[in-house]
Amino acid sequence: MHAYDPRLLAPIVTDGSKIVAGIDRAGQNGVAELRYRRRGLALSLGAILLVVVGLVFKVRQIERRANHRV
Repeated sequence: MHAYDPRLLAPIVTDGSKIVAGIDRAGQNGVAELRYRRRGLALSLGAILLVVVGLVFKVRQIERRANHRV
């Protein structure tokens, strides 16, 4: 180790740095996609919940009308 030549090690370090940078970008893209999908899931679940709540109120309204007619 005391007699190593930095010129021989520099290309290896450069190649390794390029690989690590690519992996880092891929990881950041994966996290961004996960965040996007979670946000989409939350919005769609919110919309579905609103529809279900609306349907429950409509069914109750129809039942009240039917009970008043009898």
